[in-house]
Amino acid sequence: MVTPLEEEVLGIAQLYRDRAEAENVFDELKNQWGWAGFTTQDQQRCQILARIVALIYNWWSLFTRLAIPNRHTEATTSRPLLLHGIGRQTTHGNQTTLTITSNHAQREPIQRALEDVSHLLQRLVQTA
Repeated sequence: MVTPLEEEVLGIAQLYRDRAEAENVFDELKNQWGWAGFTTQDQQRCQILARIVALIYNWWSLFTRLAIPNRHTEATTSRPLLLHGIGRQTTHGNQTTLTITSNHAQREPIQRALEDVSHLLQRLVQTA
């Protein structure tokens, strides 16, 4: 490799991995989140839809990073992992509780991850 960078070999390798990770985000948006193109010729509607998809992708990425903090998970693996559950909302004494029962084969690690997210959100609400 020829480069004008004054980095060591390991630094250049890390820059290459960072670039690949950034490209993976666009690949995931295009192939798994529907950003491959829209059928309408109306520019305004295309922009609105693209922004909605980007917003939902960002929300999902934040949620999965909270649930699985040590690595990035793509939608093809994280959606079945975290969405195969049945939720029930109950309200009692002006307190609302959301109970999620996972029917995924890996329900125990998923339960721990969702409990961690729940505790984090509860701490954020208490400090606000």
